Amino acid sequence: MDSLVQSGSGKRQFANRAIAFAKRAGRFPRFPLFELNCLAATALAAISGPFGTAALGWPQRTLFWFMLMTWAVAKWRLWFAWRVRNRKDWIPASAVGAILLNLPLPLEIELTLRLVGAEASIGRGSVWLSALAISVVILALILALRWLIVLPARPRVARAVGPLTRSGIRIDQVAAVRAEDHYCRVCFADGSTRLVLCRLGDAVAELAGLEGARVHRGAWVADWAVDRAERAGRAWRVIAAGQTVAVSAAHVAEARRRGWLNRR
Repeated sequence: MDSLVQSGSGKRQFANRAIAFAKRAGRFPRFPLFELNCLAATALAAISGPFGTAALGWPQRTLFWFMLMTWAVAKWRLWFAWRVRNRKDWIPASAVGAILLNLPLPLEIELTLRLVGAEASIGRGSVWLSALAISVVILALILALRWLIVLPARPRVARAVGPLTRSGIRIDQVAAVRAEDHYCRVCFADGSTRLVLCRLGDAVAELAGLEGARVHRGAWVADWAVDRAERAGRAWRVIAAGQTVAVSAAHVAEARRRGWLNRR
């Protein structure tokens, strides 16, 4: 009986993990209109016939690029769902994926050509290098957009010197603050933390010029640092710069007003 119970529990855990992974795969990558952009790239490739595909007939060329791009979207979605947990994971995941996910590309191209009824020999090395170069360019564009558009700017605020500033902390780099006895644990974007001898009220007062809010009587979180929210029963918690911070019932309304509970 115990073995049956353990087996059933294991199956439930596996199912829950599979469902959670499917949910992550459905929301990554977080680029606006990702599939629509890939569809536009497919249409452009079908019209212009790059990389020698102009020799294919119009129906074959369109089907070839549609199948190849659809597979690429699926690969990248699954890759990001596996590797990305917060904002700092994006760049390493993109860089590694540009190499690993492009490795089988020559074989995928040959297989797709066969599926659309075309026979062609390709230079596998040159195809892989071309794909790697394109990935590097795309990654550079993503980096540029990340700093210029996608991520909210972290404002630099000139304020009176408080306990955080006196401790050598740049307040515009603070992701979250949590009270621990007579200290405050200050969390930063890179996941590091630091203990500062001060009251939470004094720290929050010093951070008043930043976009952020208290989510608990013992915790404050910066708006730019909130990656996502999770719910366990009736309780909410936010993930900010890799730190899990509980949201008390008294502060749920403020977190919802700021849109934090929708970042899932």
